[in-house]
Amino acid sequence: MRPDPTAPQAARIKGRTGLTMLGWPGSQLDAVEVLAVLVINALEHGITPGPPGSCTRA
Repeated sequence: MRPDPTAPQAARIKGRTGLTMLGWPGSQLDAVEVLAVLVINALEHGITPGPPGSCTRA
């Protein structure tokens, strides 16, 4: 499976929408940017799935 380069932007959109719906009082801009950085980090450093029944430890 290949990383989806559109994932950070999708996370920003969904994050902004979710925070708005929740009426979150904090800085939405900062929160959404943190979310996007976390997604980018997951894309760059995520553990890829192994064979069925395997166990990966961090």
